Amino acid sequence: MDAETKRLIQVEIQNTLTDSQNTMMTEIKNLITSEMSSMQRQNQAIADKQLSKIEESLTDTYKFKKRGNKEQFKHNKKVLSKLKEADDHLAAETDRLSEHNVIDCREALSQGIGLDKHLHDVVEDSGVVEGSYLHSLAGNMCDHLLCSRSENTCKSYSNGFKKWQRFISAQGHSALPAHPVHIALYLTHLLDSGASSNTVNLAVYCIKWVHGLNGYSDPTDNSFVKNLQESAKRRAKPKTCRKDPVTPEMLIKLCEMFKSSSDLGSADFGLHSMRSGGATQAANASLSVGDRCLKRHGRWKTDSSKDRYIADSVEKRLEVSKRLGI
Repeated sequence: MDAETKRLIQVEIQNTLTDSQNTMMTEIKNLITSEMSSMQRQNQAIADKQLSKIEESLTDTYKFKKRGNKEQFKHNKKVLSKLKEADDHLAAETDRLSEHNVIDCREALSQGIGLDKHLHDVVEDSGVVEGSYLHSLAGNMCDHLLCSRSENTCKSYSNGFKKWQRFISAQGHSALPAHPVHIALYLTHLLDSGASSNTVNLAVYCIKWVHGLNGYSDPTDNSFVKNLQESAKRRAKPKTCRKDPVTPEMLIKLCEMFKSSSDLGSADFGLHSMRSGGATQAANASLSVGDRCLKRHGRWKTDSSKDRYIADSVEKRLEVSKRLGI
């Protein structure tokens, strides 16, 4: 074996070893990064849990005149804690949301809205003996009930119910089952706070959903609640302000009138005026464009949308009377 061949073999071996070392270092770096991220998340979770316990110990100093209010406060506090736990599970990264985390989230959510306990009580009240096969199906039934909505919907509804529960608990009343008048007063509170129609509807839907899961009658099926929803829609109805169309002749006149000024007077012009002027000019032309082509050119899907941009000329409006032959 000559010297040149030996040199080439040594170079190839050296390159192979270098590539292997680089690959190994990259894998080690990725492993360390992954472990550090996992440790940071675990430390953050531990810190949040400890902070939550500290906050509970600092705020648990309320005094109640009635024992029933005290018991209701303890129950609501436990429910809010479970809802927060479910919210933390759902707040995990999507790519790391394993099946185990989803199961934990559903368990916490079912406890947070009182579904787990209420469902077992209902099953036992129906005559099912504890330890029997029917009794063991109660847990699976709870999971299937929560699957009636998507994970994001469950999260949104649980957060909405948590706000309702926090509000009504501060007034010393029960959130589940709820009284229809209390819900109406809660919606009034939202409207007075400037809440939108979507916020009011979400509050109604989440309360209705939790009551339905727990087998209670719908407290939102009430005239007060429905009328307040309609009130929220009317208050949030946007005011439409139609702009005057701008035609080529008007543009020429405006340019001549305001050659040395940037003020266009008190004319009601806007960004859609050019669009409206073009559609008006095309519709009022002697050889008017067909409705289908006009809608396609203006990207309007309906006739009502198209008609809002067109101002009929006097000649066009008089054509109807002329064709009557009177």
